[in-house]
Amino acid sequence: MTTKYSGYLWGILSGLLWGIAGILYEMLNTTYPFTTSLTIILSLLFVIEFSAFIFCFVSHYKLNLFKEYDFKNKRVFLGIVAGVIGGPIGMLCYLQAIQYIGVGYAAPISSAYPVFGAILAFLFLKDTMTKLGILGLCLAIGCTILLGLDANTSQFSLLGIFLAIVCALSWGGEIVISSYVMQSINSSIAYFFRQLGSSIGYFILLCSFDVKFFGLIEFFKDKQFSLIILLIIVSSMTSYFLYYKAIYLIKPIRAMMLNITYGFWIILIGFILNNTSIDLTTVFLVVGVVLGAGLTLKDKRENV
Repeated sequence: MTTKYSGYLWGILSGLLWGIAGILYEMLNTTYPFTTSLTIILSLLFVIEFSAFIFCFVSHYKLNLFKEYDFKNKRVFLGIVAGVIGGPIGMLCYLQAIQYIGVGYAAPISSAYPVFGAILAFLFLKDTMTKLGILGLCLAIGCTILLGLDANTSQFSLLGIFLAIVCALSWGGEIVISSYVMQSINSSIAYFFRQLGSSIGYFILLCSFDVKFFGLIEFFKDKQFSLIILLIIVSSMTSYFLYYKAIYLIKPIRAMMLNITYGFWIILIGFILNNTSIDLTTVFLVVGVVLGAGLTLKDKRENV
């Protein structure tokens, strides 16, 4: 398989695994209502991100990759910053949005993050947008707004929609920064520093909220709880690793276009496993968000 097509595969798989992680998060909230507590969420996110960081650290050490690190490179610092933006800020908003409006709405809204990424790239990296890109931008934003208005009263929440939009902005910012970082270092090293930044960010939040982290140990005695957390760790960690591989191989624009398919995967998996009914209007709006994001990015003519 060529580098180009392996990059496409990693991008699609990253979207699938991120969709699975979203479903697992919602399952966790439904099965264990105490996980909706902000302090518990912060603790769990720290466990998940720090576990991924430790795994990455050990694998890099075993493979003797630390010799490639140049800690004096300013892009290393930017990689850490990307982790803080995409992790503690973006992920916390995403999970809070799931609580307020459900994963079926939080995922499509947050999947508009490539649009925000394109805007940030235009502002800071001077990437221009064409008429096709502007059309896609309007389509994505319009469908996002209609998606929120279409939510039934039990799921509608302006705060939830706002949190999902902040999440999209954070993830878009992370990708712009990370793509800049990977111009000089490879994807695995960029991923390592991303996880380092994310872990540090969550630790600071835990200290700020004076969270009694060790109180979580009691919950892990529940085998089902531990299994769900383990599956979340594996799916989210693998998704992010493959995502960074895709960014490195096929550049951020194509990688983002493939990663945002997680909105589709969530609906499809929910339909197959839970026989969840699919509202036709919701399907059209979800397609509109993803299509709009794709159009925004398609005409940027990025070479692989």
